[in-house]
Amino acid sequence: MRGKELIMPITEEVLAELVQDTVAARRVVEQRIRDLESQIADLDRERDELLKEEEGHKLALARLFPHAASATSPSGESSGQSPLFPIDEDLSRISRTDAIEKAVHAINAAEGRPASPAEIEDYLSNHHRSDTRDQIGAALSYLRVSDRIQRVGRGQWAPLSNAAEEAS
Repeated sequence: MRGKELIMPITEEVLAELVQDTVAARRVVEQRIRDLESQIADLDRERDELLKEEEGHKLALARLFPHAASATSPSGESSGQSPLFPIDEDLSRISRTDAIEKAVHAINAAEGRPASPAEIEDYLSNHHRSDTRDQIGAALSYLRVSDRIQRVGRGQWAPLSNAAEEAS
């Protein structure tokens, strides 16, 4: 009988150590799971921020180029460009006054309101031009005198055809 008494306490000690090891391992795994869940939450927040940023960019493009959504490629997919004023259009090959007139028309069509010199400068920059604000101002004055565009307010320029509507 002595053998059985000796075996039982050893088995209980071994079982107790196994339980302690299992509990410790479970704690390590649980901590790892918490760490991974935290990383997942951080990545979810980052994804949400990027999706919001992407949506903002899409809205800005739609506002600047409203016809882009209806412009489709031969395969039926959206080309992402306005058929009248594609974003990759290189305006550097035309005269300053023609480029600025085109910018006024494009901004007016996209925004439904007159264009400001800052918007014209941004538009030209996005279309491969580096005209200064002074050069833009001079060209706007020339276009106004030439009856190609009209000033509808301080720093507000519209195509001649829309000028009467904007003034009212």
